[in-house]
Amino acid sequence: MRSLIFILFSTFCFLFSSACKRDSVEVYRIEKEVITQKHDIISGTVPAHWVVSAPSNMQRLRYTIEGNGGATVSVVSLEGQSGGLLANVNRWRAQIGLDPIQSERLADAIETVMINGQEASRVLLENEQAGQALEVVIVQRDSTTFFVKIMGDLTVVKGESKRFLAFSRQLNYD
Repeated sequence: MRSLIFILFSTFCFLFSSACKRDSVEVYRIEKEVITQKHDIISGTVPAHWVVSAPSNMQRLRYTIEGNGGATVSVVSLEGQSGGLLANVNRWRAQIGLDPIQSERLADAIETVMINGQEASRVLLENEQAGQALEVVIVQRDSTTFFVKIMGDLTVVKGESKRFLAFSRQLNYD
């Protein structure tokens, strides 16, 4: 047992004595990662309280709105129909805790809006029980589908609805 204690003590002393002999501590400063976004799609201004956030792989733009649980605004562009309208509506419903709908009820969930002189679809979903809401403007241009979405706290999404629609109208969908 004494030999084990001696070996452990000797190993500790060796490691401690072979440590760096510098008296100073070096500090390094590394710049924060700059969030870059593909702003070629914006042809106007963004509300001042929408804070630029790092977009995910699929997102072209992403903003965060602070306060009351907050919300996020994002722009995604995908080739083709991207799964179909019913599948997308049901995915968005699930994101805010709502049950899926059947195809017969799809027309009730969609309204037509004019975006840059062309018809687009608008989906507004609210889950009052969960306090969550989501609004999506879907713009089809040639073979690309654009999804402009705001999702988050019910009061924030409802309060931002006019600014969100104005933002959707100033995007360049070409």
